[in-house]
Amino acid sequence: MKRSIIVCCALAFCGAGIVSASVPQKLPGKVEATGGAAAKSNGLAGAGNAATALGAAQDRAVANYKRNMVREAAAAKRERAKIAAAAAAMKKQAKVAAANTKTATKHDDEAKALANAQDRSVVSYKRNESRSVAQAKREQERIAAAAARAAKLAKKEAQALARAQDRVVAYYKRSLGIGSETVAKVAKGIEKLACFTGVQDRHARIGVQLVNGKVDYFAFYSKRKPRTCSIDVERSGHDGRWEDNGTTSKVTLSENKGVLLIHRKGGAYRFVFRNVDRMRFCGMDGKINGSLTVARGKSKCVVQGVMDGHEG
Repeated sequence: MKRSIIVCCALAFCGAGIVSASVPQKLPGKVEATGGAAAKSNGLAGAGNAATALGAAQDRAVANYKRNMVREAAAAKRERAKIAAAAAAMKKQAKVAAANTKTATKHDDEAKALANAQDRSVVSYKRNESRSVAQAKREQERIAAAAARAAKLAKKEAQALARAQDRVVAYYKRSLGIGSETVAKVAKGIEKLACFTGVQDRHARIGVQLVNGKVDYFAFYSKRKPRTCSIDVERSGHDGRWEDNGTTSKVTLSENKGVLLIHRKGGAYRFVFRNVDRMRFCGMDGKINGSLTVARGKSKCVVQGVMDGHEG
């Protein structure tokens, strides 16, 4: 379009020159004729120069047009690139926004789920706490009841132990009252033996009643201050089951609290303790194992092991 405008202007300019050159002037004589020819020649030269100038102007106009078109195309390309980049950026931002929205929604859901879980945990904790309190209360009541029963049983056993100890002491004292001899033969073949070993605060002793040479009753007593043990069993009583086999008697204590083997050899009687319950007869943990021997004519017992662990 610009080129067309330039061409039209050049043609108009050239036409004006031609018209002005072709207008005859009135001069007198030969001068007029010569002047007309010169003017015509000048007009043609001016037209040629105008045509040349017009071509150069057209070339410059075309070159400028092409250059401007290239610049505009480059500018348009850059603009399209900017628009595409902006569109890509907007698309990316939209994707990021969508992802953020999705993430925010997910976080909201997780927060709600966490809040619900916390609420459930609190409810469960309160429920379990109530159950635990109730269970602890029941356990305390059970422990208190068990402690009361244990205390009652311990008191009963202590009383039984005290009575047994009293019987042992009384029997031992009676045994000592028969004189300097450790054997006293009386009617119906009854004999009494007794022995003692140790000192007042740590000793073991036993009193034995024989009927026709067999042990009919025995009372064992030991002491390691402040602990004491006492076991007394009578053949016709309920504190043990007796079995005789030649010169050996086996006494199984009631409630399977242990076994004693009584070996007779001449005038000596050896009492062997096997896993006798220390709690039942001494009021302390553990078992009594070992032996104690009482013999006619000897006031001192031979003790092996029965005092071990007695300090418990």
